[in-house]
Amino acid sequence: FMTDPERAAKTYVFLATSPDVDGISGKYWEYCKQKASSPLSHDEDLQRRVREYSVAATGVG
Repeated sequence: FMTDPERAAKTYVFLATSPDVDGISGKYWEYCKQKASSPLSHDEDLQRRVREYSVAATGVG
């Protein structure tokens, strides 16, 4: 689960500097490769509940 800082930064550096990903936005990346987000991330009811909780907990929204 835990990785060293150099390996953890590699994807961010790749995304910030590679012309191959220029113009790509809103995608999930892992180890310099585009990856589908988890099925849970597509659960609209869960998204709504997390948002409601976040607004209530922070007062921002």
